[in-house]
Amino acid sequence: MPYINTDSVQQLTGFVQGQWSEALGWSERHQLVSKLSPLLCGLIVATFAYGMVYLDSAVPGVTPPSPFSPRSKQRFRQQKSASLHLGYLCALFSGLLVTIFMYFDF
Repeated sequence: MPYINTDSVQQLTGFVQGQWSEALGWSERHQLVSKLSPLLCGLIVATFAYGMVYLDSAVPGVTPPSPFSPRSKQRFRQQKSASLHLGYLCALFSGLLVTIFMYFDF
């Protein structure tokens, strides 16, 4: 006694195709693409900017030279971490700015 037969597969395929076409019709009626494309573009820009900040922070020559005292090394790490946080906030802001400009069509 098989669990899957061709009739059930065809019914499932018909059901999925019906739901898919209904979902596409709903998204076209509500203009979902035009409403979400600025958000998607902003997300792409923010992701790219985050990647740039991350790649910039992973540069091997950024570490302080060895003659620094432990206190100045600690201060250097704190300053570096503060500037990285600012870089990540700027990356987020750039994505938000692109989204706002695209929504309001400046």
